Amino acid sequence: MRGVPSTIQTHDDVRNLFTMARDGGLDKEEVVILFRTLLARQYRSVPVIDSDGVKVTTFYFPECQKGSVTACGLTVKSVTHVEEEDPQSENVSYALSQFTLSKALEPGQMLSIYMEDNFLNRNDFNIEEINEYLEVLTNVE
Repeated sequence: MRGVPSTIQTHDDVRNLFTMARDGGLDKEEVVILFRTLLARQYRSVPVIDSDGVKVTTFYFPECQKGSVTACGLTVKSVTHVEEEDPQSENVSYALSQFTLSKALEPGQMLSIYMEDNFLNRNDFNIEEINEYLEVLTNVE
């Protein structure tokens, strides 16, 4: 292998990359970034486009339901999906989702929800093992 690949297809790829990075054959920082990117595929994220304290508005986000827990540990207290008319066009409408959260998020921040049906689960990746590899790679000098 000539460097860190841009994609990881199997958990065996993860193990091989970890071993090579741990043993000095690959740049640890690049492998850590790749593993973190891989773990992020468990989540679906949308930007907060409006916020009024704990009430936030995003683009339509049907996967986020009442009781969902965000990636940063906030709980979704309520959900409303609304359709808005575009004031600049007669025939265009768009859907928004409005959430009440356990703590405020600001416009521009991302609202991320864990998705049970995600790339890692569908392809039998061992998430605990990836987290262990990350801990080793980030703690080794």
